[in-house]
Order: sequence, then structure tokens, then C-alpha cells
Amino acid sequence: MKFRYLVGFAALALMASCSKQENAQVADDAWVYDESLPVPVTFAAPQVTIESKAVNPGKLENLNGLDIGVFALATGEGAAGWTTADGAFINNQKVVTGVEDGSITFNPVIYYPMNSEQSYSFFAYYPYQGENIALATHCEITFDINGFTDILWSKAYATPLQDGVTGYNAAYIRRLKAAQGGEDKMPKLRFYHALTSLQFNAQLDGASDVVQLNSMTVRATSQAKLRLASSGAAVDTWTPTWTPMGQGNISVRQEAKGSSSGTLNITLTESPQEVGDIVMLVPGESYEATINMTIGGDPYTFTVPVKRANEGDQFEAGYEYAMTIKVKSPEEVTIAETSLEPWKTTQGSNIELE
Repeated sequence: MKFRYLVGFAALALMASCSKQENAQVADDAWVYDESLPVPVTFAAPQVTIESKAVNPGKLENLNGLDIGVFALATGEGAAGWTTADGAFINNQKVVTGVEDGSITFNPVIYYPMNSEQSYSFFAYYPYQGENIALATHCEITFDINGFTDILWSKAYATPLQDGVTGYNAAYIRRLKAAQGGEDKMPKLRFYHALTSLQFNAQLDGASDVVQLNSMTVRATSQAKLRLASSGAAVDTWTPTWTPMGQGNISVRQEAKGSSSGTLNITLTESPQEVGDIVMLVPGESYEATINMTIGGDPYTFTVPVKRANEGDQFEAGYEYAMTIKVKSPEEVTIAETSLEPWKTTQGSNIELE
């Protein structure tokens, strides 16, 4: 008899537990049908795809555990100015992405404005650079370029639904959640590389003496503003632009990280060998390399231009270029482009969060 009672109590407890879970789920999604409740800002489930031929410490291969900055800015027809709360209801909010899946979750939760009078687009970047940004016509982030820190950017914009509702806003998200199959139209943040990447190699090309490459720097933009968004621009075709603010000598390091030494000490042979790790730079038409060598026991310093094989082409964001240093004699050192590796596809989907 006692056993039957115990079984009965267990069944009742299980039913009560299930009932509580169902009620919690209903309560969590109540905002879908109750327009008096606020709509939380969420993103589609993350999916990270990687297209890269090599793993480098500085070049990011996933979005796990990163400090990113997120904006939600009014865009499209009738957009409010970004200096107002209606125009920018999320201004450089810091988010630490999921350590296992790169997911983006606001804690505490952020809700869309209740009135749905504005349509918002999302913009994001890495690494995070401080508090709120002074917004006006443009949304710009200032970065120090050190050669070993990858910089990423992202955007997400919404297209009108069949009933004419344009997002992203509370009304748009409610329509998606209520409609079957609408989840694929939830905000998706797809990240792109904002820098170009150079991998230097070196070899003897006629020099008969013993040649040691001791160190190397690249003269390039060392501080710049990344224009992440611009009011009035078509968000669907918008690509961020760089505004240089200063030049500097950026070291080619043994490894693409801040703790790595700029001392190389590589004895060259007739076969190409890597000169340190990649160096990541603001895209440009050309750079200038300073190379310190010892040739036949004597020190030499060479200043050599770094250009594309077709000098009219620029070094582009998201691509890795192989450049070979050729030592012909103590009087002649050249740098030539030898190959272009796809750090990302032409659509820019090296790292994708959707």
C-alpha cells in the first residue's frame, strides 16, 4: 500500500514539474502575442564557419570568448538621428561571446523600443574599444594597429516582410516568431576581417656570403578610425572604410602576439623560409619595409618598397599575401609578391555567426 502511495505521489510531482516547465515556456514567449510586453533583442543561433589554410595566433579562426562591441542604429526611410535614444538604442554595448559557440547574448536583457517606429540595423566589431561612442553622421571606432591583433566588423539589416513590416524592431520580431519558418529572418551577425595580412619569406638569390636577417619592420598606418556605419548609406551594400590617423614602424614578430620578440635572426638559404609570423595592416596600395641584416659579418640596413605584383592593385582586407625577400648581393635586396592566399572568400565569410 505504501508503495502505491509513493508511486502516486511521484507521478503527481512529475506532472506538476512538467506543468511548471510548460508555463515557464509560455511566459517566456508571451511577448510574441501580447503587445503590451517588451520584445528582447536576440540573434539567430550561432554557426561558425572557417575558411583558412593556416592557423596563426593573431588571426582569429572563431568567435569564442571575444569582447565585442554592438550597436543598434536606426536606418532606412525616416530614421531618427543617432544622437538620440530613438536613433541609437544600443551604443557600443560590450558583449563577451560564448566560450564554446561564439553566441551573442545581452546580460541583462535588452529590449526593443515598444513603439516600433524605427527600423534598426545592427553593427558589431572586435576588439572592444571602450565606452559609448560619440555618434553623429558616422559611427567610427579608433584602433591602434600593432600588426598582431585581428580586427573584425559585422552588420545585420532586415528586409521588409510580405505585410510591409520592416525591421529590425519589436513588430518585426513578433511577426517572425509568430510565423512558421520565420526564425531564418532573425538578426544574423556575419563577421569580416578589416585588415590585410602579409606573410614574408626570404631567400638568397645570387648572394654568396653568409646572410642573416636580424629584424624587420613595416612602415604603415599605426592608428586609424574604422567607419563602421554611415547614416544615409545603404546598409545592405555598406562596407566599412579606414581613415588613417598616424604612421609607425610595425614589427614583424616571431609570433603574431604582443609577447613575441621582434628579433628574428634567420640564416638565409637558397630555399624560401618564413620570416616570422604574419603582420596585419590597414589595407593600402603600398608599404615600406626596413630590414636589418648581417652579410658576410657586416651589418646592413635596407629600405625596400612592398607592393603588389600589379602595382595598381591594393592590398585588400581579408586576404593574406605572400611576399618574398630576395638577397642578390650586399647592394641589392628586393621584395616581390609571390602568391595570394584566400584568408576569406570574395564574399567575406571567413568567420560567420548566424
